[in-house]
Formats: sequence, C-alpha cells, structure tokens
Amino acid sequence: MKTLIQSNSKGMGYVYGVVASAIYALNSVLGKIILGEGLEPLEIIFYQYLFSSVFVFIFLFFTDRSQLKLPRKEIGQTAIQGILGAFGTNFFFFMALKSLNAGIVSMLLFTNPIFITLFFAVTGIKKLDKANYVSLLLAMVGTVLVLNLFSLKSGAFAAEGIVFGMLSALTYAFYNIYADFKLARLNHFTVLLYTSLFGLAVALMSLLVVNGGIPLLSLELMKYVFLISVVAGILPVICFYKSVAMIGSERTSIVATLEIPLTLVAAFFILQEHMTINQLMGVLLVVLAALLLHYKDSKS
Repeated sequence: MKTLIQSNSKGMGYVYGVVASAIYALNSVLGKIILGEGLEPLEIIFYQYLFSSVFVFIFLFFTDRSQLKLPRKEIGQTAIQGILGAFGTNFFFFMALKSLNAGIVSMLLFTNPIFITLFFAVTGIKKLDKANYVSLLLAMVGTVLVLNLFSLKSGAFAAEGIVFGMLSALTYAFYNIYADFKLARLNHFTVLLYTSLFGLAVALMSLLVVNGGIPLLSLELMKYVFLISVVAGILPVICFYKSVAMIGSERTSIVATLEIPLTLVAAFFILQEHMTINQLMGVLLVVLAALLLHYKDSKS
C-alpha cells in the first residue's frame, strides 16, 4: 500500500513537471502575440509585474501573512535578484522576441547553463568534470548551428535579437546562481513577491522616463497580459515546486528540458513558425547538453 502511494506521488510529480514545462513554453508564444499587437517590452513587463505582485500578495495574505515581511538584508538581496535577475531577463527576453522567432528565443534562454558552467569554471567555487565541459561544448555547437543558419537569412536586425537573447540567458544564469547562493532558504513565494515588486518599480521608472507615462491597455490586450503574468508566470512556479517536492529537483530539472520542444510545437501551430532540419538538430544538441548536466548532478 505504501509503495503504491509513493508510486502515485512520483507519477503526479512528473505530471506537475510536464505541466510546468508546457505552461512555461507559452511565455514565448504569448510574448510574440502581445508584441505583435503593438505593445513594447517595458509596457508588457510593467503590467506583468503588476498582476503578479497583486496575485502573490493576495495569496500570501490569506495563507501565511508572516511571509509578507523580510529582514532588511533579505530585502536588499531580493532587490538585486529582482532588478538584475528577473527584470533583466524579462527585458532582454522580450527585446529578443521583437526580431526572432519564439522557438529561437526560447532556445537562447535555455543556453544559460553555458554561462553557469563558465562561472564555476572561472571561479572554481564548484569542481567541474568532463560531463560539464562536454555539455558546454554540445550547447555551444548547438547554439552556433542554429544561429548561423538563422542570421544568414535574417540579416543585421536578427543579429540584434541574438545579442538580446544571449543577454537574457546571461541574466537568467545570474538569476539561478544568485538564488542558489543567497535566496534558497527563503519562502519561494516571498521571493517571487519581492522580486516582482522591485521589477515593477524599475519598469515604472523606465516607462516614465521613456514614455512619460503608463499606457492604458484595451480589454483584449489586458487578457493576454493577464495570461502571461498569472497563468504563464505563476502557475508553472507552483507546479514546479510541487514537482520538486514529489520527485526531487534533479528529476524535475530533466523534465524541464521539455520546455524547448513544447515551445517549438506551440510556435508551429499558433504562430506558424518553421525551423530547418539543421536548426532542429542544433536545438537537440542544446537539450542533450541540459540532460547531460542534470544526469551528472543526479549522480552526484
């Protein structure tokens, strides 16, 4: 009986992991749709953080109000994470989406393990072995394979998108490293609330400087922004942590590699985006690199 319950729990853990990856995959597609409606990245980010902050605040207020308060030191740490990690990743991500396909941008974001591996290789904080360097090589070859073919067809404007895409991977790598070293012991929803609030503050100040005000959205656009804020921004976080609790972080991380192929499928059916065979092979190399890293971590 106990074995059956454990088996069902593990099964649900994988289900939560797949659901999280599937919803995360919608971020690129929804972002592309919203940008196509004329919104600028800063405008999307402002409303995204506004909805997220309100939703998470209400959730904590009715579940555990003690998590709404943080000591001054932790507030400073969440400020760094919210501005450099969260806001930086979102801004560069949406800037990349302006000129690149959703599938390409998703793949670029997924190259963040390259920067994480390079960080540990340079600093020596963690000892790296052959698996790390093989993964790094696979991810780099896969990225070059995809981007060379893509840039040849799209010219200089696509090159600008590639730079923004790589910057989003760099800031996301920082987001993960900083969370691991500084924020791991804090409540995840508390971190999400404070990082969203600091991201909201930066987005607000940027909008006031650039546009002189905050644009009002139509009901149609508000629907899309709500989806990308709450449905694609918060629900997968909940599913992700449920998955980690049931099957462990290493297995959840492996399941998370489904995000790239799911993004490609969603982009194909919703946005009619296409990739060449060689580009798909490049994406496969990036996924294999991530799988190898997660397998090595699980063995450790």
